[in-house]
Amino acid sequence: MTLRQHPAPANLTALDAAVRVEGLLFDLADTLAAAAQRPIGRRLVSSPGRPEVWADDAADAADPRRWRFRSPTDPGSRRHGLHFAALWVEGRLLDEDTAPERHLDGSPAPALFARLPEHLRHETIRVARQCERLVLRALELDERETPVEGRPCPWCDGELILHTAGGKPPRVTCQTGPRCPAPVAIDERSRRVWEVAGLPALVSALGRALY
Repeated sequence: MTLRQHPAPANLTALDAAVRVEGLLFDLADTLAAAAQRPIGRRLVSSPGRPEVWADDAADAADPRRWRFRSPTDPGSRRHGLHFAALWVEGRLLDEDTAPERHLDGSPAPALFARLPEHLRHETIRVARQCERLVLRALELDERETPVEGRPCPWCDGELILHTAGGKPPRVTCQTGPRCPAPVAIDERSRRVWEVAGLPALVSALGRALY
């Protein structure tokens, strides 16, 4: 075998965010499972010529709702990926499967999950928000102000600033202020502002200014 160079991913920031989000969410699922997931049930198993012994309930162990911890030789539930982990964590916040159940033979069984204590609810929400910030930053949709390089305002040659924030539509402002004659509204800081509905008109005006 020989060492070879491999091209780097196109966006290392996005790769780093994906790895960090995956680690945060998988570790959170481990924490919640350790605190709220019922241990695998035990039952007496008999075989001809041998005394009865207690063993893990195979059906309970194979329940697809369970979060399975990884081991040195088995990734556990992590093999199902980030989407599965996110839905599983959401289920714990929504108190899914916290009601008493029944075994296949009809006998009563305790709930598969206990309700999360308040401190773990807060921790789950904190981690979810941290993951959201990482993803938005990687997509450059977090709260930031970015100068529009080399493309001045078509009406006054002032500097244009692109404003983005998570959960909000983008907008562009002209730094000249109310003296700019652009046919748009003025924001709370007395700047001409193109909200999302007006951005196509701004893009069109910028295109015409190039020729």
